[in-house]
Amino acid sequence: MAAPPYLSSSVGKVLLMVNRNIPKLLITSLPTAYQAAVSYGECSVRWTGPRSGLLLTKHDFMLHLIHQGALLPLFDAMGTRNVQITGEQVGILDNEIVFSWGA
Repeated sequence: MAAPPYLSSSVGKVLLMVNRNIPKLLITSLPTAYQAAVSYGECSVRWTGPRSGLLLTKHDFMLHLIHQGALLPLFDAMGTRNVQITGEQVGILDNEIVFSWGA
């Protein structure tokens, strides 16, 4: 629910402009955005292909469902098609979110 208003803000518009609506650039910047948003945990991205990867969070109090729900509007804002996002809790406070998109 927070992603659409954020992307509509001046900061969100700059973020989309800087990343030139290229999903890979935007997703790569998520760990930095995560650190700016919360004072706990770790976030990283591991690429598994040119249009697929893993968003990994450790020591994070948010459920994987929240991260899944935050990723979808980011892809939508860039007009990305054939997006698939699934996630699971892999530790007490650790999540793994798998994402991919089509051409």
